[in-house]
Amino acid sequence: MLHVDPKMPATVLTLSPDHGNKTVTTRIRGTSLKNAVRFVMERLPNVERSRSLIRTATHSLYFAEIEALNRRPEFLDEDISPTSATMGPN
Repeated sequence: MLHVDPKMPATVLTLSPDHGNKTVTTRIRGTSLKNAVRFVMERLPNVERSRSLIRTATHSLYFAEIEALNRRPEFLDEDISPTSATMGPN
């Protein structure tokens, strides 16, 4: 398992479906890894969740890794730190 800091800056991206134009959409940026994991698992629709990707300065985390992080204790409790997150496609 990766050694990751829940507070490290992160960006959530979604990849386009296999058919059609290949695009990457920024869903949320400027947030913590912990908030990014929660966003993917709790706010993205099921059809987009499996196509999500979280980028940090040192890692690209795909859905299987995001699911695994979501089960780790340090990612379970509520994050009360302020965030400068912006949501929505760019």
